Amino acid sequence: MNTFLKHSLKTRVTLFTLLIFILSLWALAYYASRMLRTNMEQLLSEQQLSTVSLIAANINQELDERMRALEWIAADFDENELKSAPVLQDVLERRPILRLMFNGGFFVTDAEGMAIASVPLAANRAGINYMARDYVATALRAGKPAFSSVIIGKALQVPVFGLAVPIRNSGGQIIGSLVGIINLTAENFLDRIMVPYAKTGGFVIVSRLQKMIVTATDKSRVMEPAPAPGVIPAIDRFLEGYEGSANFVNPRGKEVFQSVKGIPLVGWYVGVQLPAEEALAPIRDIQKRMLVATILLTLLAGGMVWWMLRRQLAPVAVAAAALGTRSTTGISLEPLPNTTQDEIGQLIGSFNHLLIHLQQRDQSLSAMSAELVDARDLLQQIIDTAPVRVFWKDRDCRYLGCNPAFARDAGKQEPSELIGQDDFAMGWAAQADLYRADDEQVMNSGQPRIGFEEPQTTPDGKTIWLRTSKVPLRDTSGNVVGILGLYEDITNRKHTELELDEHRHHLEKLVESRTAELATAKEAAEAASRAKSTFLANMSHELRTPMNGIMGMLEMAKRRMTDPAGLNQLGKARVAADHLLGVLNDILDISKIEAERMVLEDAPLRLGTVLENLRSMIGHR
Repeated sequence: MNTFLKHSLKTRVTLFTLLIFILSLWALAYYASRMLRTNMEQLLSEQQLSTVSLIAANINQELDERMRALEWIAADFDENELKSAPVLQDVLERRPILRLMFNGGFFVTDAEGMAIASVPLAANRAGINYMARDYVATALRAGKPAFSSVIIGKALQVPVFGLAVPIRNSGGQIIGSLVGIINLTAENFLDRIMVPYAKTGGFVIVSRLQKMIVTATDKSRVMEPAPAPGVIPAIDRFLEGYEGSANFVNPRGKEVFQSVKGIPLVGWYVGVQLPAEEALAPIRDIQKRMLVATILLTLLAGGMVWWMLRRQLAPVAVAAAALGTRSTTGISLEPLPNTTQDEIGQLIGSFNHLLIHLQQRDQSLSAMSAELVDARDLLQQIIDTAPVRVFWKDRDCRYLGCNPAFARDAGKQEPSELIGQDDFAMGWAAQADLYRADDEQVMNSGQPRIGFEEPQTTPDGKTIWLRTSKVPLRDTSGNVVGILGLYEDITNRKHTELELDEHRHHLEKLVESRTAELATAKEAAEAASRAKSTFLANMSHELRTPMNGIMGMLEMAKRRMTDPAGLNQLGKARVAADHLLGVLNDILDISKIEAERMVLEDAPLRLGTVLENLRSMIGHR
């Protein structure tokens, strides 16, 4: 039973081969059937058209002969014979040829269309006026031979059609008509011509003018009207004058092949038809034979393919059995037996060669495995003892691993508790959306983010600061499959920076305050300097003006003085005045310079004091 499993290569190859074989056979059969049907339809159409053409020509000839017979006999009548009904009856009785040609009888009318004599007498036509019949009226009024439509006979009361010719006297005047009747319900010349066609086929004669069946192999169809326009397009074409072949479903619901040929003498057409069931019977028989042949060939081909595959794949089965035995018993793999030199033998040989190569590689890998274990343990030890937090995630932002320090930050006891979880399950769920967006940005861009700072809420509700770096993880093909991240706690440094920032702002405010004080002191010193300058200028004016006056008076007194002693005294007084003016100038100039120096020296002293205070405060901090 195992040999027929769906996973068996022999089963699949056999079934696939049979499927191709069967599809090919059926495609060939279908193509052959279509071609055979097309050829048969063409041949049948040619045969039917040839047959119906012969039938139409015969019918046309028979009608023409009957019309000529009536004309010949009408020309032989004597005018006096028409004046006596008994004499005329006797004349008609002596015309046996008309009995053979007209199975419905024949009769003579006078010039007014009244029947005078008739054969057979049993038809009782004498005394019936036929002027209302178009074909009789045509013979009497127009003097032309005419065919009637298919009608119900006045005397026979059955479907009939008639032929009428005029009867003339020696002067050429129309004195009556000779009429022949064909009874369509009784055996007539049309029936003798339209013999049965094949087994189930037949003939039909249709009046194009009346759109009605004149007669048919099936007598029940006499005077059957044609289908309404549009119901059967093929019949519409025949009624419109088309002569040829067509395939259609007739009014009785059967598919038929029909060929049509016109009868020009009366405006009819004759059609021969054969049911498709009979026409295509040879094709169906061939299809049945092909089906039987296909089944037999399928079974034969399946058996041969199965036997061939079983024989050719025997080495594979032996090799598979050997592999199965060794895998279940735990025996180490050895080269498989190889007994063939074909493709299967090459496959087994390649497998044995690969097996030897794998065994050699396994030995090399075994030698390297100890080194790899040590390296893995060392790497894990480094990760676990690293002062920074380490974690790595997959493409869906789920944790694949971390070190113990990271697990503690997340509110977990062991790193294994994070495996398969995302940030929404951690102690920092409030920042989960932010972390996920950041991870996806790194993975989607493929670019690392190094050393960015971010706050984090710990499981106990505290806020700490982290310095984080994230890089994308890639597989051997270079595709991003996850993210590796690490961070360090910089909360203390962040707090120190915040305090320093606060001190900086405080010092800036203090410097601003001291600068304002210095500006005030400077303005005060400048005001004092201006006051002293004003005072010195006033003093210079107040002292120098009197001295200049004294000196001027002394000079004037010297000019008027004539006494030498007096001049000597005035000279000494002038020298003393000059000396005193010089002393005053020196005093005033020194006072001015000293005042300016004191202002300039006082400002640096005050600024130095402020800077010293700042240095002391900074050193204290």
